[in-house]
Amino acid sequence: MHVHCLYIHAGSTEETKLFIRLRAENEHLFTGKRNASKQAWETVIKEINLEGKITGQQAAKKWENLKKYKELKCPPTGTGTESGEATAASWPFFIPMDEAIGGRPSIAPPTSPPAVRKERKSKGCVLDFLVAKAAREEEREKAAAKRSERFLSFFEKLVNKM
Repeated sequence: MHVHCLYIHAGSTEETKLFIRLRAENEHLFTGKRNASKQAWETVIKEINLEGKITGQQAAKKWENLKKYKELKCPPTGTGTESGEATAASWPFFIPMDEAIGGRPSIAPPTSPPAVRKERKSKGCVLDFLVAKAAREEEREKAAAKRSERFLSFFEKLVNKM
């Protein structure tokens, strides 16, 4: 008997992204009260059109497995990817999970504004690293464009003098 199940097999990337989005959209149903999550998972399953194909328990297990996002967002210092582990850049569900749970206090605890001093760089946070790298690349591109513009201006003046 073939059972279509997010838990038993990985499912398509788009199906999993839909699962993440629907779980996030129904966050209000997961109140922590007795049997609330069972009913909430049934709602999510129904919206994905997998009623009777997977159980709430299987959906909950899939969600727990997707929470590896937390480890990818801020991996332990000194860990590498030599063994081919997923990274924030390579895992296809990092962005949907970040959108779904990235702002939760358990993921990004609220902080007090720092006293007036230089901002410290975050240690080990892949997302911070990627943002900083993108900013540096943008600065390099601006500098290169400025140099090209100066060169073309100089060349144009040189040609006009001929």
